[in-house]
Amino acid sequence: MRLASLLTGGDRRSIGQADAVAARVAEQPALLAKLWDCLADADPVVRMRAADALEKISRATPAAFNRYKASSANKCVGTPTKMPHQTKA
Repeated sequence: MRLASLLTGGDRRSIGQADAVAARVAEQPALLAKLWDCLADADPVVRMRAADALEKISRATPAAFNRYKASSANKCVGTPTKMPHQTKA
């Protein structure tokens, strides 16, 4: 099963299954790259929940993210997302 499919649904005000995904990746570190790729998903809900899961994993195992340091800023740049509470003036 794709990790992105576990992170879909609902809106950005909920965490969905981000906790379960974080736990699964913590148990299977080889999945970290797949979760990292979810930061570039077309669905803004998936991107937000992937970031939440990654943050939770990083608290327990920060060294696992050493190889992503250089690309972390590049992943997020160019992906503007309007927050649900923002409205047009």
